[in-house]
Order: sequence, then C-alpha cells, then structure tokens
Amino acid sequence: MADHDDEKKQPQTPPERTTPYGTPERTTPYGTPEPSEATTEWDISEPFLRPLRERYDLLGELGRGGMGAVYKARDRETGDIVALKVLLPEIAARPELIERFKTELLLARKITHKNVCRVYDLNRFGSVAAISMEYIEGENLRALLKRQGGYGLSVRQGLDILRHVQAGLAEAHARGVVHRDLKPENILIARDGTVKVMDFGIARSLETGATKTGTLMGTPAYMSPEQVEAKPADARSDLYSLGLMMFEMFTGRLAFQADTPVALAMKRLQEAPPPAREIDPYLPAFLDHAIEKCLEKNPKKRFQSVADLEAALTERVPARPTVPEAEVPLPLHLTRWQRSDWALLSLAIVGLLLFFPFFERTSLAPRSKVSFERAVLPRIAQEYAQRVGAPVGKDYRIESVPLPHRYDYVAAKTGALAALELTNNPVPYWEWNVEWQYNDRRPTRVWVDNRGSLITFTRDFPAGSGKEKLSPEEAKPLAEKALADFFNRNPSELRLESAGSETWRGLPVTNFIWADPKDYRGLQPRYTVRLVGREIAVLDLSYDAPAAYVWQNPSRQGTPLALFVLAVLILGLYQRRRVELAARWRIATVALVLVVAGWQVWRLVTSIRIDNPSSAPVIALPFLVGLLWAFSWYFQSIALERSVRRAAPARLSSFVRLFDRRVLSEPCGLAILRGTFLGLTVLGVDTFLVSTGTTWLGMRLDSFPQLIWQVWPFLRSPGASAHLVLDALWQTFIIGLAIAFSASFLAGFARRTWVAALTAAALAAVIVSGPFITLGAVQPYHWKLLLLFFNCLLLVWA
Repeated sequence: MADHDDEKKQPQTPPERTTPYGTPERTTPYGTPEPSEATTEWDISEPFLRPLRERYDLLGELGRGGMGAVYKARDRETGDIVALKVLLPEIAARPELIERFKTELLLARKITHKNVCRVYDLNRFGSVAAISMEYIEGENLRALLKRQGGYGLSVRQGLDILRHVQAGLAEAHARGVVHRDLKPENILIARDGTVKVMDFGIARSLETGATKTGTLMGTPAYMSPEQVEAKPADARSDLYSLGLMMFEMFTGRLAFQADTPVALAMKRLQEAPPPAREIDPYLPAFLDHAIEKCLEKNPKKRFQSVADLEAALTERVPARPTVPEAEVPLPLHLTRWQRSDWALLSLAIVGLLLFFPFFERTSLAPRSKVSFERAVLPRIAQEYAQRVGAPVGKDYRIESVPLPHRYDYVAAKTGALAALELTNNPVPYWEWNVEWQYNDRRPTRVWVDNRGSLITFTRDFPAGSGKEKLSPEEAKPLAEKALADFFNRNPSELRLESAGSETWRGLPVTNFIWADPKDYRGLQPRYTVRLVGREIAVLDLSYDAPAAYVWQNPSRQGTPLALFVLAVLILGLYQRRRVELAARWRIATVALVLVVAGWQVWRLVTSIRIDNPSSAPVIALPFLVGLLWAFSWYFQSIALERSVRRAAPARLSSFVRLFDRRVLSEPCGLAILRGTFLGLTVLGVDTFLVSTGTTWLGMRLDSFPQLIWQVWPFLRSPGASAHLVLDALWQTFIIGLAIAFSASFLAGFARRTWVAALTAAALAAVIVSGPFITLGAVQPYHWKLLLLFFNCLLLVWA
C-alpha cells in the first residue's frame, strides 16, 4: 500500500514561490525583493531624496533589499541611464561601512567585461550615500527559473547562460576579486540575451584577507562550507555557489532545503546533496559530474578554477536528451514482495467477495440476457416481416436503440431497485432493429427485445397504390387479430383509447391504440396497429412516461476533461525539449491511443450500424481523429513524464521497463500483480458503494453507460471481448492520466503528502466524470463525483 518510507527517501519539490527555507520570495531584475515583499521596511521621504535629485532624475523604484533601495535614474551630468542603489540611512551614517563600500567599489571597477555589470561611483549627498551602476533592461535568473514552473532549464539554455557567467567570473578572479555572494538574483539576463554577473557587494581581494573570523558574509542558500565556518574564501568558493546554481538550473530544485537560514547553512557542513540525475535521470552524465565536483565540501576536491569547470562542460550537447547511462536504481520495495503486499492481496480478496453478491444491484446485465445469437437476429426479424407480408431483401443492417429515458423515469420516481426489477421484464430498456432498404421505397424495419419478441414493425407502401379504404368498424377485427397474433394480447383485456381514420404518408389509414390497464411504475404500455386497407403498416408496443415528463441526458460532463487535456497539452509543448522524444514507452502509448481513439470514433460515426457498407469519408474520419488524439497524447506524455519524474523517479523507471526488453523482469511482474490486486480492490469497493448508494442514498445507475456496455457486446459478437478490452483500456488510460499527472504535479506545491493526495483525487474525479465510465456510474452528478473521489483517492493513496 502506501510506501511511506519511500516518500521520505525521495526529495520533495519545494513550493515554487518560496525561499530555500520556506519564506515567500519575489524578485525584480536587480535581485532585490519587490516593494511589497521588502525585507526592510523604511520610509524614503522626499526630503531624504532631495539632495539626490540635484544630480539624478529618479525614473522609478526597481526594488528594495537589506541594504537599501534601487532606482532607475538619469544622470544629469552625462545623460546616462543608471541603476542607483540608495543605502539605508543607518548604513550611510557609519563611516566604517562607507569605507568598506569604497573598497568594494575599487575592486569592482577593476572588472571591465561584457559579462559583468559595471559599477561607476559611490556618491555622497549630505547624509545620503548611493552607488551608481550599469542599468540593464531584462530579468534575473531567479525570474527565469520562476517562469519554468518548478522545472529546470533545458541543457542548451542552461549551458548558454553558464558560458556567460563563467566568462564574467573568470575575469573577476583574474583581477583578484571573489564574488562571495553568487546566486540567481545576481545573474542578469538582458533583452539581447547577454548575461551579466552583478553586485559584487561583499567581494574581497584574494590578497587583502579582510574577512574576519566569526563573520558570515553571503546568502545562506548559496554559501560555501568555508563561508559557513567563516574561513577565508577564494575562487573555489564561487565555484561551489555556482554548483548550487547549476543544480537548481537543471533540476528545478534546490540542492539543500531547511526551515531557517542557520539550519540551511549548517547543512553545507553535515550533508551531501542528492545527485542531480536522481531528480532528472535524463540529465547528461558530464553535467551531473560537473555539478557533483563543484559541490565537494573540501575546496581541494573541487574544480580549482573556472577554466577547469569550462573544460568539464565542453562535452558536446546531444541534439536531444538521451536515455541515461545508469537509470535511477529501483528501491527494494519496487523489486521484491513486501509485507504490505499481503495486505494488498487480502484487500483484493475482499474486493471479489464484495463484487459478486452486490453486482446484481449495480448493473443491468443480470436481467438483460439475450436469448439468441446475433447471427439469428436477421432471421427472427425476417420471419416477422414475412408473416406480415412485407418485402425484404438480401442487404440489411442492424442497429441498437437504447431507451435510457425509461430507466431514468422509473429510477427517479420510485428508486434504482424498482427500475432494476423492470429491466426487460417486461419493460425493454433497449431494442434491436433490422432494416431492409428496397427499390425507391422507405425501408421495412423490425424491432425486437432481448427475448426476440416483436416491439415495433413498420413498412411503406408506394403512393397511389390503390389500397381499399376501410372504416374503423370494418378494420377493427383485422387490428384485433394482429394484436393477438403478434403481441399475444386479448383485446378484451385492454382499453381501446382511439380508433379512427387518418392520412399517413399520403395514404388513408385506420389507426387503433389500446392501453394496458396495468401500470409499470408509471410506465403504461400502449399497443398501436395501423392498417393501409387490409394490410398492416405499423405494429408498435411502447412504454411511455406521462406526457409532462421530459427526459434529459445527464451523462455527459465533458468540459473538465477537455480543459484538462488542453492544459496538459500546452504544458507538454512547452517542455518538449527536456525529454527523450522517441522513448519506446511514448511511441507505444501513442500507437495505443491511435488505435483506441480511432475505434471509438468509428463506433460513433457508424452509429452502431454494423452491416452497412461504409464510404471512404466514414473510414477516413476515425483515422484522422485518431491521429489528432495520438498527436495530443504525444505532447501530454511529455508533461506527464516530467511531473512523475520529479515526484517519483523510481516509479517512472519501473513503468518504462514495460516497453523494453525488461518487460519480463521481476519489477514489471510485481508491478502488474500489484496493479491487478488494486484493480480488484477498487472493483469491489466501487460495487459496494454503488449498491449502498442506490439502496439507501437515492442514487440511480447512469443509464447511458449501462445500456451502451450491455448492447455493444451483443452487436459485436463474436469479437465482443476485444472491444470490451479496448473500452477498458480507454477508461484506464483517462483515469490513469488524470491521477498520475494530478498527484505528481500537486506534489510539487503541497507541503504535506495528504493534502496533495486529497486534492489530486478531487481533481481527478472532476476530470474523469465526463467520459462514459463504469467506475462510479451513478446519477445525480454530485453522487457520481463523490464516488469517483473515493475511488480516485484509493488509487492515489496506493
């Protein structure tokens, strides 16, 4: 069942919009929090800024941080647009801090490189101190990662950014300057694609040794171990911080997470980050090795210079991601029988014990057995037509006629159990029609029920056929005889509702309608006999609800599914460069979708008319729609793979095994066995819940799925089992996609596993309620959602 130990081992995706230690974070292009999220609350009054305006036109505030506010400004002396960092009053009032900034300015001005943000001057305007620097229009790396939605950058995009950062760092290190506060907020990406390293705010010369023991300088999330211990930091410290940035850039996750800055800093000394390929198995090996070497705790084991790192990253980037050389190792519980599997086996047995006794209350099938083979149906219908004297030909077609309004009326009025009792005994909820088209006339049609008894017969007569016109009195004996011969009913036991002459299809006819005094839960049988002269034109037995009852099909609720498919499709298109596009499992499932979707449309466009020759457009349409669905699933599978890989990479690996040479391996067999046990459990639980609901809670079966699933096997025999399997695969596909994607995607946002499970189950229930599914197939709609929620919750939990 639930693998709690495994959940603890797998790193959880942090909320996208939080800092590494759980607090909200919003950034501007200059790496400082937006005003609404400023870490320091202080009021910048007009008198405070007035001295600044003597030289600068302040064009807008860019953000605030722990040391001050950053403005976009125009230098009146040069006309240049600059970024102006105005220091806090308490900082500006401390001479030793101002001296520190002067030293930093002198160091930073040594670096004149296109990948380093230039620092111009430190200006004093009375009590105001401000640093002017190069203004860059664009965004910082943090904002770019934020837009990825918790996913990493593509290998090509990430390496391109790294190339610029490395060039800037190499120049700084050559000038004897160490950044010491390297983080995504300090990496600016200009609109033209140029990447610049900015804010050498706590940089120190390699020669000065200005760092004081016991002083923590830097950002805890990206601090090297030596910085945590307040030891001297050199260029290798920047490479450690760059390694942390690389980890986040390519996996979408932070290498270390903690609740407080101090705890986060201490993790540098006590723990090792997980391998990047454990999170993203398709990350190139050379990149994984480079990140691992950058994150060595001992500086002597890291790259010793930026040039060494560049050499490790010069391996050619493949045109598309490839299957990892060493896949994610499967945990023991995915490869060996566990004690929890005995519990799952027990639940499967309980599921079977629940299914068999309660099945009769959850399906129309036990009361709807067909007493003849499909091949016999045309002969039965032909015998009725010949008894009437109607012409028939060699070419015919068969169709089903589901009548869900009859079940729905009785179930809504007197309950689901009463409606079940009437299923085809005597009230038919579906009929079968055999139709012969001949010459230029309208067809001869015969409808029969599941016992082969006549329900309806219609035929046509050529216009001006000159049939004898009879009065109702003359035609009545003929109509009574037809009633007795074809419906086996004595007219004296029925009530004659109407008898008269009228015109039908341009011909004079006599029409008789008898009503059965017996009432079947509000459905009253009526027998119709229509004569053209002395010949029978229409015979009909109907079970009509009161005229005030208007049936509305409640089965289709497809909008949530359509929105879900569209959202996942868009996400997959956006992520298409981050997966192996030609993976075996993807191609195999695309082929499956093509076959199943095409077959579903074929069934729809042919209107379940089996023996009618189909034209070329009818054949082409299912194929084209199948291609469209396959194309859609191809990109949806990308989003699904990315989400599951982040939440449970080992489970994705075990799934992929099904589509390669390891399909007969022990992990695959165990997974299939567990899936079977789980399916039997869900089957039993669902049957029990539906039975309980229809007995005590006012639920009623969703008639449309019930009727379609009972009629279709009969029409498709002897190949009915294949179509039932395809239908089951289609339902499994929709439910599995909704649950797997929802649970994995939400795991990246919810701090607690149970919150993600509940939310995913509720979302999946809404999504899959639209298709014709047999799981939780009840009405009204709110009961359907509730049952699906319980079923989906069980699947998510397992």
